[in-house]
Amino acid sequence: MTTYSADIADGDQGLIAGPNNLRKDLLLGVGIIGTETYASTITIDWSDSTKGMYRQITMTGNPTLVFSNPKLHQKLCIRFVQDASPTRTPIMPAGVKYPFGGTLPALSGTSGGVDWLIFICTAIGGSPTFDCLIGGLDLQ
Repeated sequence: MTTYSADIADGDQGLIAGPNNLRKDLLLGVGIIGTETYASTITIDWSDSTKGMYRQITMTGNPTLVFSNPKLHQKLCIRFVQDASPTRTPIMPAGVKYPFGGTLPALSGTSGGVDWLIFICTAIGGSPTFDCLIGGLDLQ
């Protein structure tokens, strides 16, 4: 028996008849980690579907990040990898809100250390805003 959302009471579990896409053999964006080329300023285009919703930046300096083309409620996960000179810190775009006192947490201080930050677009327009969630800090 298939249970549909209209039949599910609060707290119950149900089955979905199929994925909500036309091709049931395709999961969009799965397994894609787009690499952002290091530069002093890195523009991250949220609409670039060839790079997916996961991006990686190898930190060879302290880049200034610029977010372009976000959509409301869209999320983007960025994997920061420290090079041989750790403690590099990106300069984030205006409009990013952080937990724990409202400042960017310290990223990994070890060579090859990995940090994941997750950004969710909370407002668009003239001054977009983003919530920053901590995915994992100082992964070894």
